[in-house]
Amino acid sequence: MASVQLHASIPAAIRTRNPYSSSSFTPSPPLVSFAAKSPETHRKRVGRRFACRAMVQQAVQGTPAAYAKEMERLSAKESLLLAFKDSGGFEALVTGKTTEMQRIDVNERITGLERLNPTPRPTT
Repeated sequence: MASVQLHASIPAAIRTRNPYSSSSFTPSPPLVSFAAKSPETHRKRVGRRFACRAMVQQAVQGTPAAYAKEMERLSAKESLLLAFKDSGGFEALVTGKTTEMQRIDVNERITGLERLNPTPRPTT
């Protein structure tokens, strides 16, 4: 049985790191694997001449909780950017050319992101 394996490295997704966090989230680049089987063995099972499967694996170092927290932060950032875009951008928010609902939406998303990525406050 003839089998061909091709491995290619793809740049990792944009990642951000919280300097105030003790957890280190270090994703490594995903690995793409293509496997092509010989026509003789694959034709018996599928009835086609050629099949190619692609699989993306991303190895992440650290605990699953740290990974989930980082994904939640990235989702909140993306949500805030989409809320800005929907409201007409930063200039529209500053000049007051948005509706009350759009301002509330953006403010709620900012609050949610601050909850996930708190700014250290000085203590007295």
